[in-house]
Amino acid sequence: MEAIKSHDHRHVFYRNVRIEQWTDWVWQQKFAIRTLKDLVQLYPGLSQERQTGLAEYLQRFRFQLTPYLISQFKCESGLPTLSDPIARQFFPDAALLPSDAADAFHGYHENWEHSEEFPTQLLHHKYAYKALLDVTDTCLAYCSYCFKVARTLDMEKEKNGFNKSGEWQNTLVYLRDHPEINEVILSGGDPMILSNSKLAQVLKALREIESIKIIRIHTRCLSHNPFRFDEEFITLCKTHDVTAIVFHVACTEEITPEFKAAVALFDRYGYGSILKCAQIPFLHDVNDSTEKLRQLLLLLVQIKIIPIHLFHAMPFTPGVNLFRPKVEKGRKILSEIRRHDSSLIIPMYEIVHQTGKYEIPIDGTTESDSNSLHYGDLDGHPTVEFTNYLGKKVIYLDGCA
Repeated sequence: MEAIKSHDHRHVFYRNVRIEQWTDWVWQQKFAIRTLKDLVQLYPGLSQERQTGLAEYLQRFRFQLTPYLISQFKCESGLPTLSDPIARQFFPDAALLPSDAADAFHGYHENWEHSEEFPTQLLHHKYAYKALLDVTDTCLAYCSYCFKVARTLDMEKEKNGFNKSGEWQNTLVYLRDHPEINEVILSGGDPMILSNSKLAQVLKALREIESIKIIRIHTRCLSHNPFRFDEEFITLCKTHDVTAIVFHVACTEEITPEFKAAVALFDRYGYGSILKCAQIPFLHDVNDSTEKLRQLLLLLVQIKIIPIHLFHAMPFTPGVNLFRPKVEKGRKILSEIRRHDSSLIIPMYEIVHQTGKYEIPIDGTTESDSNSLHYGDLDGHPTVEFTNYLGKKVIYLDGCA
């Protein structure tokens, strides 16, 4: 990717790194911060109390911060704070540890992944016509509220790898034997942690299965390490006819000049026709105000990325008390935006329930509607009841933030 010349935004620790190193995605991953010792070296002002809390957090959860991501943090007295929307999402903190809240993460709840939905360890076949291919459990950096926490963050869970014996070939056999699957979504972890040659291997094999019509790549690499995009990656997307790339993004602060330059590479290298979309987690004190969310949606469309999903922050994830607003708050915000702005910027607002996704009606419903939401209470915790895509009544633990 063409170098962004300004060094002004870099953390002082990286100020003297040569531009050819800084813009090398492999260098960014090699020098990512992963330990408490590295954090203290980077932020010597961390109090002993905060270090103790971080040590407890790191016994349970993984974290990783690239030099690029660290340089996006806005600090107070030289330290990242939860008031900064980027540091709030990525910097480890004892406040993210499990609490006694009903929706807190304790390692035995799963939001989305259930063993009976996995014909192989790599393939998640929840819906009839599409499947999620988890090519890795690793990310370029880690979101503190990760919706797939057991797969990515939880130190107590065994991690699967793409190269696990026989799993890739078993996955291809299953896809060939189930021609009803017409869409495959590359996920993880983050598939962009794989090398271009490994991605090309995956995409080539998928494209050789005639029944697969749609291939998507889901990634958050442009927030973590935007230098991952290069000419070779764009070319392999074009060669293997990747249908869409879906960016995970939560706030305008993530859409830096480097982020924009990476997106522009598709036009520069001849594959501007790829569908560019975004899915957004709805997070307290990150984007849960009308103006913050509106500005994010407008900026995405401005750089030719269509926001398709706004996901309510899930239960049973780290930091539920920090990240989970009420479902109704998101509905009201989107309703207000839709009254005044282009329909192009309005995503589907969805709950991700164990039994499947549910699209929340932005304009609300009446009690007589079959698609209505019912707000209630379960042992003192707010709930949302609705009818899922299978026609069954289900209960979802609402947020409290």
